[in-house]
Amino acid sequence: ARGALGGDGESGSVALARAVRAVRELAALGIGVTETVDSLEQARVLTEDAERSLDALADRVQADPARLEDVESRLAVIERLARKFGGSLASVLDHRRDLANEQEQLIAAEDGIARLEAEEGTRAAAFVAVAEELSARRREAAQGFAREVEGVLRRLA
Repeated sequence: ARGALGGDGESGSVALARAVRAVRELAALGIGVTETVDSLEQARVLTEDAERSLDALADRVQADPARLEDVESRLAVIERLARKFGGSLASVLDHRRDLANEQEQLIAAEDGIARLEAEEGTRAAAFVAVAEELSARRREAAQGFAREVEGVLRRLA
């Protein structure tokens, strides 16, 4: 903004002061330009005030090249994403929301898989225990059956 007031290197207030002098010379020749001189003088004063304000603002605002590069880089990424996902920031945000929902579903599925694997381990252990108990009872029953068969065979012999 300050550079716009300066134009080709000369400040706006200096150019207006030169214009005031030139118009005053016309007034000295008897040409009725008093209102124009007053308007130019007011414009010069206002321009000087604006230049001082802009100079003060420029002193307060320090450009950080690294920060500017970061911001421009992020803007480039956002623009690229906008082109990729529909042309607007809203479409990028919609896609981000969809991805977040999908991520939540995947996490829930992973939790479900872990729960089912733990349940499978518990049930497998219970199955092994029941199978071992069944085998033990079959062995006991087989021994009793073998004794009965031996007794029947002895009686028949």
